[in-house]
Amino acid sequence: RSVTEGYWRLYAAHLQVQAVNAVLPLARESVRIESLRLSADRSIPADVARAQVQLDGFLRSETTVLGQMRKRSLQLRQLMGGDPQIIPLLLPSERPLEIAPPEDPAEFIQVALQNRPMLNQMRERVTEKHVLWGVANNRVLPSLDLRGEYWMNGLDSSLDSSFQQAASAKFTDWTLGFAVDVPIGNKTARSQRHIAELAIAREQLILAATEKQVSFEIAQLISDLQAAWQRMEITKRQAQETQEWMRVSQIRYTQPPAANTSQDWLLLALTDLQSAMRAYVDAIGNVGDAIADYSTLLADLQQAQGRGVYQW
Repeated sequence: RSVTEGYWRLYAAHLQVQAVNAVLPLARESVRIESLRLSADRSIPADVARAQVQLDGFLRSETTVLGQMRKRSLQLRQLMGGDPQIIPLLLPSERPLEIAPPEDPAEFIQVALQNRPMLNQMRERVTEKHVLWGVANNRVLPSLDLRGEYWMNGLDSSLDSSFQQAASAKFTDWTLGFAVDVPIGNKTARSQRHIAELAIAREQLILAATEKQVSFEIAQLISDLQAAWQRMEITKRQAQETQEWMRVSQIRYTQPPAANTSQDWLLLALTDLQSAMRAYVDAIGNVGDAIADYSTLLADLQQAQGRGVYQW
C-alpha cells in the first residue's frame, strides 16, 4: 500500500510539472510582448516588470515541482528496494482507475470479514483455545484404567518338580480388574477448565470487537472515497474551465482587435492572462492531489479487505 501511495504521489508531481511547463511559454511570450510595447512607447517599465515577475514566479514553481518530483521518485525507489539514484526519473505508466465508489459497504464488509488476515489469525486463536479447553475438560473426568495379569506358579517341594509344574501350565493365575482414580474435590482440574473457558470467552470478545471495528473501518473508507470522488470531479471540471479561460485570455492578449489596443485595455488583458495561467497551474495541481488521494483510498480499501496482496 505504501508503494501504491508513493506511485500516485509521483503521478501527481508529474501532472504539476506538466502544468507549469504548459504555461511557461505563455509567460515568456507576455514578457516579450511587453518589452516590444515598451520599446514602442505603448507601455511603461512597470508593465514589463509585472510580466517578468509572473515569469519568475512560474520559474520558481518549476524548480519547486521538479524538486518534489525527484524527492517522490527517490521515496518510491526506497520503498521498492532500489538504488539511491535520481536519474533516470521514474515515469508513471499506470493510469488512475476513474471508477465511482460503491454506495453500499455491506458487500465489502463481508469480504473483509472473510479475508482480513488479522481476523483469520484471531479465529485460529479461538480454535486453539477450544482445543485447550477440551484438554482441560478431560482432566476433570475420572481416570478409568483396565488392568490384567497372567502368570504361572512353578512352586513345589523340589526344583525338578517346580520346573515340571511350570512346564505343564497346570497352575496358572488370571487377574482382571478396573481402577477409577478421582482426586478429592478435583479442584485443580476444575480450575484449569474454568481458566480455559475464560480464555475462550476473552478471544471471542476480542474477535467480535475487531470485526465490528473492521466493519466501521470499511464504511468510513467508502465514505471517504465518495467525498474524494466528488472532489476529484470538481477539480477536473475546474481544470477544464481554467484551460478554456487561459486559451481565450491568450487570444485576447496576443491578438487584440484594433478597437481594443489601448494601454489600459492591454494591461487588463495581461492581468487576465496572468490570473488564468496561475489558476490553471493551481487547478492541475489540485487534480493531481485529488487523483492521488482517491487512488490511495482505493488501495486502503483493498488492504482493509485483505485483498491488496492478491491484487498487486
